[in-house]
Amino acid sequence: MPATPRAFGPAAPVRWPRWQDRWSRPTLRLRCATESDLPVLAGIQEGGLRPFVEAYYPWDPRSFREHFRPEETRVLESARGIAGFYQIQSRADHLFLAELHVELGHRNHGLGELLLNCALAEAEAENLPLRLWVLRNNPARQLYLRLGFRDSGEGSCHLVMERGTSGNQTSANGPVLSPTRSTLTPKRSSNETYRFVMGLPR
Repeated sequence: MPATPRAFGPAAPVRWPRWQDRWSRPTLRLRCATESDLPVLAGIQEGGLRPFVEAYYPWDPRSFREHFRPEETRVLESARGIAGFYQIQSRADHLFLAELHVELGHRNHGLGELLLNCALAEAEAENLPLRLWVLRNNPARQLYLRLGFRDSGEGSCHLVMERGTSGNQTSANGPVLSPTRSTLTPKRSSNETYRFVMGLPR
């Protein structure tokens, strides 16, 4: 039975990840996805995942579009456009990180770690472990291990990884952001955003 889609979190305070800039201090913002984001997000997902998927089975471009839920998806934007996104789902006893991808032109600047810390902040706020699947040939597993995830199961071509709640977020540094997750609910007409300071090349 499919899980009921959840809004962008309860009204509990969240200690969102902090970050230290190194270059020009451009602003990043995290917002809810909309239906109009789908083509761009599908392209980012394909660019990041297809090479690894095709080592095991044919790529199906319909899969992401069929399972896309704006209310479960958080989009990270820079002045240059969408930098990446993640999709997080509620399950009975954990949160499931269904997608996490960084756009090609924004890679190698720590944004994958930033997005993962945002997802971990959501799990911490709900006092639930965060679980994900990663293909065996995907080097992203090293990031997950570095941020405290551990193997908890396996499939024919993927590993199941999980990180429990720790009560704090210490893997990033910089200015503290303490919004409430409820301000990002899609039902808010203002579509308020959270701003992150992060260095990207000019």
